[in-house]
Amino acid sequence: MRNRSILFLCALTLGAQSLLAANPSARTHARMVFDPNAGRMILFGGTTRFDAGTKQAYELNDTWEFDSIRWQQRYTPTTPPTRSGQAMSWDSNHNRVVMFGGHHATGSQLNDTWVYDRNDWRQIQTPTSPSQRFLSGGAYDPVRDRFVIFGGNNETQNPNTLATSTTFLYDTWEFDGTTWKQMSTTGPSVNSPALVYDSARNQMLLIGIDTSSASVMYRYDNNGNWAQIKPEKMPTCANDASVAFQTHNNTVLLTGAVCVGSGFADDVYEWDGTNWTLVDTPTDSDRVSGAAMAYDTQRQQAVRQGGVLFADQAISTTSIYRAGDWAIFVDLSSPSPRSLFSLV
Repeated sequence: MRNRSILFLCALTLGAQSLLAANPSARTHARMVFDPNAGRMILFGGTTRFDAGTKQAYELNDTWEFDSIRWQQRYTPTTPPTRSGQAMSWDSNHNRVVMFGGHHATGSQLNDTWVYDRNDWRQIQTPTSPSQRFLSGGAYDPVRDRFVIFGGNNETQNPNTLATSTTFLYDTWEFDGTTWKQMSTTGPSVNSPALVYDSARNQMLLIGIDTSSASVMYRYDNNGNWAQIKPEKMPTCANDASVAFQTHNNTVLLTGAVCVGSGFADDVYEWDGTNWTLVDTPTDSDRVSGAAMAYDTQRQQAVRQGGVLFADQAISTTSIYRAGDWAIFVDLSSPSPRSLFSLV
């Protein structure tokens, strides 16, 4: 039986306009990107655990930064509305986070565009925009200077019965920094889409599941068209998976997904441009889906935050994937939870 590893790190200082905390609260479908200039992960939003009292979960709009030593919450002058399942990526040409849409409340989605730079959020009022949606795939192409999104879900609620229904979208849009342009009205029938830019091969990749829940992947031709890739081996599960490109070995990392009929998976796969390889990690990972994940190019490690475990329970764990193995981050910068303490 494999053991769980724990990564102990200490914090030293507090940043301006921030609050020292162990880590973000339990959540799922938050989004996170890595800012290479600041050397920090930037996380926004997500959905809380299910509240037994009110019988619902809640969307969040808090901003957090992680430098592999500690988490810090940022209290920005401007804050976007609450959301989860938004598309979010790092715009390396303009040194900023770009974010679109997300789930705002039951039966309510967003189609607004925001950027995060200089420690504040700013909304961009675009002449055109994709329709309201959440759980769309999104990634930034630095060569073409385009933020690309694909598909997602649109949820509506019947005002009389309060029942919700979901429509799946398969269109492709590009954001040039000023406005959105629809590249195609319909594409492959891929649900739970995850987009990732493969910088080693200059390719935008789409990974998700088809209408029969089988794992599929496609390559973008930069004109709104998607060509299916059929490698010898595909990840067993790709529903609600987390993906990121790893610069240290030029592979796409995929982990955390829901398998139809067999529950949550803790498998780790790496794509080298030709095949997917199942990584045999010495340490077990949490079996989660819907986690926020991004790759730290400075420390050559992937950081995964939160997600949902079996039984639909959101968690607050921060996991580090490095050198083919997992470790759990534990912040020792503040005392652990306790009662009956003394303070002078």
